[in-house]
Amino acid sequence: MFDTGPLSHFARAGLTDALRLVVGERRAVIPAAVEGELRNGAHLHSSIQVVLDADWIEVRQLDSPEEMAALSTYAARRQLDR
Repeated sequence: MFDTGPLSHFARAGLTDALRLVVGERRAVIPAAVEGELRNGAHLHSSIQVVLDADWIEVRQLDSPEEMAALSTYAARRQLDR
């Protein structure tokens, strides 16, 4: 799973292939909210469109409280890893 920041920065630097290597054969998942933020950023930086068009990135709508809680837990763990 990726957040808006890394996807945007890598796209603007022309390094989305590096992210693709990290993902490997799997698909990266981003919440619909991240997709929306990227779409907003694409108006300012056209290079972000590469991320939006990537076939290895899957957008998921978080509908249930359980899904939102799981994402919150994941995000909190990522903060501890920094």
